[in-house]
This record gives sequence, C-alpha cells and structure tokens, in this order.
Amino acid sequence: LGGSPASAFEPAGSILTAVVSDLGGSVAVQRGTPGVTAVSAGAGTVNVTLPRDISACTWIATQGNPGSNVVPGDYAAVRGVPQNNHVIEVVTFDHNGLQVDANFHLAVIC
Repeated sequence: LGGSPASAFEPAGSILTAVVSDLGGSVAVQRGTPGVTAVSAGAGTVNVTLPRDISACTWIATQGNPGSNVVPGDYAAVRGVPQNNHVIEVVTFDHNGLQVDANFHLAVIC
C-alpha cells in the first residue's frame, strides 16, 4: 500500500462491475457484481441494471471480450436512463461510428 493505510483507498463495495457478452441480441452478464443484469435495448445498445442507485457514480465502459481474445479498435459509450437510477445504457460502436452489438466491460465507481 506504499505506506498508506488501507482506509486511504476506495472500498471494494464502492466499485460495481460487469463483463457483458452481446452476440447480436443474445445478451448475458458473464461475471461481475452479484445482482447485475443486462438486456438488449436494440442494435448496439444494452441496458445494464445494477443493484443500487448509481446516479452519483462514475461510469466507465470499454469494448472487450470476456476471455483473452483481442477486440478491434472499437469503442463504447455510457449514458443514464431517465427515471431509473439503477440502469446504465451502454452503446457500442465500430471504428466507423456505427452502432454494433459487441462485448464490453463496465465499471461503476461510487
């Protein structure tokens, strides 16, 4: 810990995660925080529901496979869902900026 007390670091309970596979509408949470679910909301869009209010948290998503395969130079964006403080919408894009179904990793830090 570099001489810092453990209390100087973010508690594990403040970090929520999800590794999501999206194979053309067949969406599944491969691993992550217990209670996290994911459903397709259209081409390249997945709604991830977390087990607590995440409206005041930081949301980070990136395309990535659940295993060890490399993902092409594509990207992901996140946005909140109005009237539901437990849901984050993750939108995945190809290198041309078109929405595509893709696997991703999500981290939520509160």
